[in-house]
Amino acid sequence: MKKSLLILSLVVVGGALGARVYQAIEPHPQLAYGPNGLSSLRYRGWQLLAYGDLRVSHVVMRDGAGNTSPGSLESTLESDPPAGRVLRKFAWGEVEARYTPRAGRLNLAVTVRNRSANTILEASYEPLGLRFPARVAEYDGSIPLMGHNVGDPTIISMTWPAGKAVLVNEDVVRPLLAGFPWSLDRPANATFPLRISIGRDPMLPDMLPYIDRPIPPGASDTYELSLRFGAPDANSAKLADDVLKDFAARFPPRLKWKDRRPVGTVFLSTTGLNLPKNPRGWLLDKSLDVTTKAGREEFRRRILQLADSTVAILRGMNAQGAITWDIEGQEFPAASYAGDPRLFDRLAPEMAGVADEYFRRIRDAGFRVGVCVRPQQIVFDQSQHASEREVADPGRLLEDKIRWAHDRWGATLFFVDSNGGPSRPLDAGVLEKVAAAFPDVLLVPEHKNVRYFAFSAPYFSLRDGLVSTPAVIRSVYPNAFSFVNTADGPIEKHREELSSAVKQGDVLLYRSWYADPANAEVRSLY
Repeated sequence: MKKSLLILSLVVVGGALGARVYQAIEPHPQLAYGPNGLSSLRYRGWQLLAYGDLRVSHVVMRDGAGNTSPGSLESTLESDPPAGRVLRKFAWGEVEARYTPRAGRLNLAVTVRNRSANTILEASYEPLGLRFPARVAEYDGSIPLMGHNVGDPTIISMTWPAGKAVLVNEDVVRPLLAGFPWSLDRPANATFPLRISIGRDPMLPDMLPYIDRPIPPGASDTYELSLRFGAPDANSAKLADDVLKDFAARFPPRLKWKDRRPVGTVFLSTTGLNLPKNPRGWLLDKSLDVTTKAGREEFRRRILQLADSTVAILRGMNAQGAITWDIEGQEFPAASYAGDPRLFDRLAPEMAGVADEYFRRIRDAGFRVGVCVRPQQIVFDQSQHASEREVADPGRLLEDKIRWAHDRWGATLFFVDSNGGPSRPLDAGVLEKVAAAFPDVLLVPEHKNVRYFAFSAPYFSLRDGLVSTPAVIRSVYPNAFSFVNTADGPIEKHREELSSAVKQGDVLLYRSWYADPANAEVRSLY
């Protein structure tokens, strides 16, 4: 038996076909039922079940007048072993869980039937709890292991020294919160509820997206998941290979960008200096005065000189272009990277007549021009101080900003700043439409999910320990690539990984507004 397991582990590591072979010859999970539902889940001799009584812990209903109230949690439980199902009945309807063993996996289908006159807005279900043979490697003791299926296929690994279970949402389109939110036996961290939720789960962090999947009166909904088993070193993406392929088919790759040479970054200003004569913080220079004619002439001379020196650095790096983050300056902390090139001369009057020439020099030297844009609108208060405001149609706003910079400056590289947050980026469909409107433009979004890689080259920072496009992304989109900012990052420490990233098509960002000594290290990677 041990020898067989070792051979199978080697097969898994070998490739996608190996993963399928492993699953094909794996045994079926063995299930047993009792009066309180599923009573046993055995796999390769391990008892993996903590409980199987199909728990429902949270229900919120909305009536026809729009009022919300908790749904009753009083219920009765029925177990039907021949059908492989457990049924829990409530005053408002019923929840059914079906458990179907397959080779190397257990399929789970949870169906909710709303028999009331109200809409089910929120609900949390636990079709079972799992007790793994030992501590789970992926759980750090606090951060929930949850997937929401919004732009990301849900694939959650739970690994112990002798095996691995991977929770997969079989549906790659409809949103659903599913996973292992917490340990029930800390600090052992081996026992977890398998929890699925719609709406907002009050037991989970607010940073997770709201799952808008209501169940109207008289309607039903089914959530289909699976637990897939493998060796501890099995590749989770390969165990879920069919789902990743389904995701790529539903959201096909549309990005065509052949140039993978490095790209320079340019920051012309800073915020927080509080300089009355240089309020936009240009060139980090406390002596610069843009309030006088002579000072503005000096400002023009130095900005255009910086454009020329940037061109020289771009040539030396064999770059494809440069992105300028702050052509509007950084006067207002509430809008430090304004991300609206249309307003550059209102936010920074001294840039009038300068910005056009600045970008022309870079463009005429044969390099791509890039700027920063944001899906928020700049607004001014009575004192003409600027801040950012969310808008109803961020896609339309981004299109307007990009079209303006594209037509005026020939810009084709756009860093998309503040597109949501790390755990909740802007709906990928919004940016996908923006990308489709400009086939000669490359979007570099700050925040991202898997779907973003179908149409853009998302941003990573080496300083944060992010070196290249994750392997799971390439499992979905083999030609996907990222922009990796090397500034202030430990290049030498990650030289081998960065070299591999470049060979696979990732683009490295580096400083090009001055001769950073680290640029030689970046160049050597190409």
